[in-house]
Amino acid sequence: EGNIVVDSISTLDLSLKDKSVLKTAINTDNEAKKVSLSLSKDSVLVLTNDTYIDSLSNEVSNNSNIYLNGYKLYVNGSSVKANNESYDKEVVNNNKTEEIHTLKTKNNYKYYIIGAGVLLSVVIIFTVILKKKN
Repeated sequence: EGNIVVDSISTLDLSLKDKSVLKTAINTDNEAKKVSLSLSKDSVLVLTNDTYIDSLSNEVSNNSNIYLNGYKLYVNGSSVKANNESYDKEVVNNNKTEEIHTLKTKNNYKYYIIGAGVLLSVVIIFTVILKKKN
């Protein structure tokens, strides 16, 4: 679950497969450089706001695996027909999801360490420069 924001210089190529369920809104500001979405026949997309993408590849030809929930899905500027019903199943977090979340947390921690290292290096350089001037 969660919104996917793509800015004007970025592209997104998103594939849902293996019984994936994603509750999201994608590119709600319609500013992305390019957004491509593909869904397998056993995956589900549940919209939480209007969504703008450039291309859609769906193994289900009538888009019944895309739940609009009262929102619109725009593909290359045109509104696409999909399932008008609400998705009432709970999204279950499985071990795979928890492993990804844990990995993300570890990666964020590494970035903080790298950021602190860069900051410390800058402080040391300025200290050395100031000492040489005095």
